[in-house]
Amino acid sequence: MDLDVEKTKITQVSKGYKFIGFENRLNIKPPRLKRVLQKSKSGVYSRPLKRTTSHQITIEPDTERIFKRLKLLKFCDITGKAKGILK
Repeated sequence: MDLDVEKTKITQVSKGYKFIGFENRLNIKPPRLKRVLQKSKSGVYSRPLKRTTSHQITIEPDTERIFKRLKLLKFCDITGKAKGILK
């Protein structure tokens, strides 16, 4: 098996990558402290601080590829503005 140099890319997930027409990216937000309501075994409620992290993977359509296809089919002009085909 040979890897295609143009199509193969080794990168960090946080920098993003394109796969099967989608842009995939890992968004990492800094940890923060949040108050959470907890009930102990004895039935007493408390609001301790808990550290929360936010690692979220976003998957979005590859906009460059979509605009390139729309321009090729003449649904929009070079700037990306739609032409007056649909009224």
